[in-house]
Amino acid sequence: MDKRTGAKPSKKDSSKARPLNVLIVEDIEGDALLLVRHLEKSGLSIRHQRVETADSLHAALKRQAWDVVLCDHGLTGFNSLAALGIVREHGLDMPFIVVSGTIGEEKAAEVMRAGVHDLILKGNLARLAPAIERELREAEARRAKRRADEELDMERRLLQNLMASLPLSIYFKDRQHRYLRLNEAEVRVLNAENAESVVGKLADDFLPPNRARMRYEEEERIFATGKPLLDRIEEVRKKDGTVRCLAATKAPIRDREGKIIGLVGVTRDITRRKRAEDALKESETLFRATIDHAPAAIFINTLDGRYRVVNKMVCDWYAATLEEVVGKTAADFLEKETAKRIQAQERRVLETKALVEAEVEIAFPDGITRDVILQKYPILDQKGEIMAVGTVIIDMTESRRMERALRASAMRLGGAIDSMQEAFALFDAKDRLVAFNAEYARLNPIAPEALEKGLTFEHMVRANVGQGTIPEAVGRQEEFIRERMNHHRNPKGRIIRRFSNGNTYILHEARTPEGGIALSFVDITELERKEAALRESEAFFRAIVDYSPAAVVIKDLEGRNLVANKVFCNWYGTTPERIVGKTHDQFLDKESSARVRAQEKMVLQTRTLVEQERRVTYPNGATRDVLVQKFPILGPDDEPIAIGTGIIDITERKRAEESLRTKTRELEIVLESMDQGIYAVDADLTCTLINRRHAESYELPPKLSRPGVKFEDLARFNAQKGRYGPGDIEEHVRRRLELARQNRRLRYEFDLRNGRIVELRSNPLPDGGFVRTSTDITEQKRAEEARRQTEAAAKPRHVSASSSTICP
Repeated sequence: MDKRTGAKPSKKDSSKARPLNVLIVEDIEGDALLLVRHLEKSGLSIRHQRVETADSLHAALKRQAWDVVLCDHGLTGFNSLAALGIVREHGLDMPFIVVSGTIGEEKAAEVMRAGVHDLILKGNLARLAPAIERELREAEARRAKRRADEELDMERRLLQNLMASLPLSIYFKDRQHRYLRLNEAEVRVLNAENAESVVGKLADDFLPPNRARMRYEEEERIFATGKPLLDRIEEVRKKDGTVRCLAATKAPIRDREGKIIGLVGVTRDITRRKRAEDALKESETLFRATIDHAPAAIFINTLDGRYRVVNKMVCDWYAATLEEVVGKTAADFLEKETAKRIQAQERRVLETKALVEAEVEIAFPDGITRDVILQKYPILDQKGEIMAVGTVIIDMTESRRMERALRASAMRLGGAIDSMQEAFALFDAKDRLVAFNAEYARLNPIAPEALEKGLTFEHMVRANVGQGTIPEAVGRQEEFIRERMNHHRNPKGRIIRRFSNGNTYILHEARTPEGGIALSFVDITELERKEAALRESEAFFRAIVDYSPAAVVIKDLEGRNLVANKVFCNWYGTTPERIVGKTHDQFLDKESSARVRAQEKMVLQTRTLVEQERRVTYPNGATRDVLVQKFPILGPDDEPIAIGTGIIDITERKRAEESLRTKTRELEIVLESMDQGIYAVDADLTCTLINRRHAESYELPPKLSRPGVKFEDLARFNAQKGRYGPGDIEEHVRRRLELARQNRRLRYEFDLRNGRIVELRSNPLPDGGFVRTSTDITEQKRAEEARRQTEAAAKPRHVSASSSTICP
């Protein structure tokens, strides 16, 4: 397109951008140059060579590729028919045009019958350039058709090999639901004799009526909507009574105009995977419900310190979601020194394979600093090796806070707070790699080179063995290669292969009709990992329950004990073996048993956590104040499958609460009887204490006269009253906040601007913040001022012309 005029380029213009390699067979150099000049005047860009003998023609055709051959008919000892034969001998399909001075009609007819593409007289060269362009287009069309035919044939053979080798049921149907093509796996699904006995028939001829009807309705929806059916799960009961789980995928097939003309179906047997997933889900549900309702922060770390499992309490403390925590380390959430202490504790667990416990204070991202008991313990695999590190963090903050509150209360008196998921490769009858998909190339990086060089399967096996990608071959390379080649030449059954990258595959090999081998890899790594995860999950569950600081018991829906931890057994003076399988009726009195039954009934009805505080006397004679938490454990379908119980000893907490209430009442009486104003703020500059005398002196409104008010709001109130002098109110507030955060011991006088002057004393508190007292010294200041005035009146005054007035 011409950018200035918008016109399309002419043929003459477009030809200039495409130089042609022209081979001229001519024994007269002048005639050859005449042809070249004529073509260039016609707008063609020419690179040419002139030859005049059979040998030079052979040499030119071997040396490079040519776009067109222009040949004089009558050459010395040579002619156009001989030249045409040489071009064909080289197997070339390109325009061959005879350009002759004079030629009779009979000879011209003979030349055209021989297969030349055109014959042009030298006296009529105006036809030459159009003839070349026409013949070039036709030659390209012939080459495109040959390529399409070859690709179509290759696609047919690839489809045939693919259907024969994959461990999947594959079939094609027309719009009338009749089978067009199917593989042996689908033949077995239909219990048919062979594929030929199925083609042209319906599923009704082979399947039970209910399954045949379901297939028919699915396929009708696909024909009506044009939308594929993806991974429809179906359970099928076989004649021997076994139940198999199948995943079916169906998609429409369209013609070139987009009209649906049939469908393709693929079915996979996922029974083993489904069973493993269901078992894993049930185990994970029990595990997750237990740790999420535990009265402690619980998590499990990998050996390199990354969070693998965390419960809800950990997420709450870290102020993050489960997804944001898993995979991170303690250093991603906690202060540097705290993270180092935790990592050192984990190293001791790895060294000793024993429980390591420590009492520490940790500042968590949720803004709360907690005093905790940090317990770390090893989680061992079946071989007794450490596979993870478990952690239980018991929050002692409330107990410690009450202890500190008791101490602080005394201080306050003085001022104190690719499309196929499987890998596939095809080898020909000579065992050379001829096709593969992206997944196969990922597993065998040498596949592109093998295809290019025509390497055999044995070359590829040797390369993989040499690179150490197959652990099974290490130390026995030649023996392994012989075994592998024997199986490859006589494929029988499947091979389970583990690679050095940790992945596991099932290898299927099958003979193709041409004598080659079709090879496929099915990745079963995830299946094996899920089975291993199930075993790990059970180990985690047992470890969490046994190390929980609370008494834990899990019952089935009939009230029988399934799990009881060490704490529960110790309190009741028994063992897990004597409790599991029993109900509470067998070791509780009638009244207690009825109370437990009513609480568990409420849990099942509401499907929520039910809590109750009560005092219990246990068989060992100990009387405890306990918090009983009962919670439902839901299955994959959100229906209850068990009832969990956690019993937390709160005896010490109840005693501390009562002591704190007593001390608090005593403190309030003392503060309200003081003649001084007093208030205190914590480390967050929030008021924790304020007495009536302070509120009256500062004329504070009711909303600013109680604990919980921010120091910033008190400072803003004083600024608005003009007690900090003239200037911007917010700047006054900022300076007062900055001074308060310095938390220094202060003593100064303050004018309340209401006729009263107070003396302020501020003392820092051990846990941050400060306590401040205010004493009214108005009368004292007035007396001092009166005394100064009296003394000044008694002294003689001397005034000089050079003196100046200085204001105090």
